[in-house]
Amino acid sequence: MSSIAVPSVDLALEKIAELSVLPDNYTLSYSAIRDSQCDRQTSLRAFLEEFDVFEQWDYDNATSAVCQNGSLDSSSTRKAKSSNIALLGCGCPSATEPVAEISHFWNIPQISFSSALSGFPLNQNYKYFQLYPSESKLEGPSILALMEHFQWKRILFITQKEEMFLNILDVVISQSESRNITVGNSEFRTDEDLSKNLFFEEEDYRVLVLNMYSRTAVKVICEAYKRNMTYPRYAWLTYGFYPDEWWTYRPPEGLPHESCTSDHLATLLHRKLIIQQVPHATEEQFESPTDTGLSPYQFNAEVNLQSSEYLVIASLAYDAVWTLALALNTTA
Repeated sequence: MSSIAVPSVDLALEKIAELSVLPDNYTLSYSAIRDSQCDRQTSLRAFLEEFDVFEQWDYDNATSAVCQNGSLDSSSTRKAKSSNIALLGCGCPSATEPVAEISHFWNIPQISFSSALSGFPLNQNYKYFQLYPSESKLEGPSILALMEHFQWKRILFITQKEEMFLNILDVVISQSESRNITVGNSEFRTDEDLSKNLFFEEEDYRVLVLNMYSRTAVKVICEAYKRNMTYPRYAWLTYGFYPDEWWTYRPPEGLPHESCTSDHLATLLHRKLIIQQVPHATEEQFESPTDTGLSPYQFNAEVNLQSSEYLVIASLAYDAVWTLALALNTTA
């Protein structure tokens, strides 16, 4: 779960207790916050450790077996010893999917409020998984609208091969022809050498989209800085769910070029355009109390977040906790 969501989760738990939502002798709290790092194996390991579902576990082999077969060897499973009853998360689709594939084996509900898994299949393998509407389908039309506003006709997506970003790209491609917009794409896997797999068409494109996670984007813009792909010759588009000053992140293995200081990368991103969701409500809706004890206005004041994109994530986290509490009230 992202640190952005923690204040709103705490606020939800406070209101749930204050309004006596749960049955007598029931309380709701969280035991740990684990960082999935948007990584499949890290996410799976955190789930298994927190819910204590295995004596021993081969994480590398288990990931492959679970994801490919959708089943577990019953001889290697046992009941979870943990007192945890539900999972809130994960934040990224790449981290959410492997946990969603197995959580139902231990009857553990999982609620993800920020995975943006457009079209995530709620089939038999994910029957204990609930996705909240943080939809990646919204970014595609927004990018096309921006293109039309500035009368740009060519755009290059630099795409990390993850479901979320491939879905955004598909939406843009499907709607671009009717708008007479040419869409290029340079795809890469996270483990690829970016210097050999990116910008193969940079001479034909001046508008570029960082269609990837922020930690990967740092490596990409480092390559771009080396090639002097800066404003005003190039316009960069990024997503609003990136953390503040995300370009200051340094991966454990370092960046591909020593010249990529934070100041240099900030220079490359000068006048970048940010695509993000903005919460919207009428004035009456904004001031009216909800069943959760707060009006949107009061919620905004309580969590005190300046970024509108962070506010979207925080509000979804607040509602997700309430969903869990109301479910417990119904079934307890």
